[in-house]
Amino acid sequence: MFNDTAGIALTKVPYSAGNQGLFPDLMRGDTDLVIEAMPSSLSRIRDGQVKALAVTNPTRNSFVPDVPTLAESGIDLKLLGWNAFYPPKGTSAEIVATLNRAANEALKAPVVAQRMATVASEPLGGSPERLMEMIREDRARWEKTIKALGLKAE
Repeated sequence: MFNDTAGIALTKVPYSAGNQGLFPDLMRGDTDLVIEAMPSSLSRIRDGQVKALAVTNPTRNSFVPDVPTLAESGIDLKLLGWNAFYPPKGTSAEIVATLNRAANEALKAPVVAQRMATVASEPLGGSPERLMEMIREDRARWEKTIKALGLKAE
C-alpha cells in the first residue's frame, strides 16, 4: 500500500523474531528505512537513536508533535492503529450500551490515559456505530491491497 501510494519500491525485510532486530539493523545501517508502530519506536525517537520522518496518522501524533504526517509530506496515505472492545455475538443492545458507557467512562480516567501513554496510545472512546464505521473504512482502505497480494483468511 505504501509503495503504490508513494510511487516507490521498498523491499520488505521479514524478521522472524518480531521486530527485535529491526532497530539495531537500522542503526547499524543494514537497512535504510523502518516502518514501525509508535509503541516500539517512541523511546528510540525520543533518545535520538532514530529520526522519525512521518507518522501514518491522519493528524500529527501527540507523542511526537513535531513529526509531520505522511499527507503533510506529500503522500496521501492515512493508517491508524486502534483497538476496540468486542462483546460476544448476540449480546443484547442493552448490554452493549451498558458496556459502551462503562468503557467510555474508563477511558476518561487519568490513570488509563497515563497507562496507555506508556505504550504510545491515546484513549479515543466512541459509540458502537462509530466503531462499525471505522471497520468499514479500514476494510475499504485495505481491500485493494489484500486482493493485489492474493491474501486469504485462514
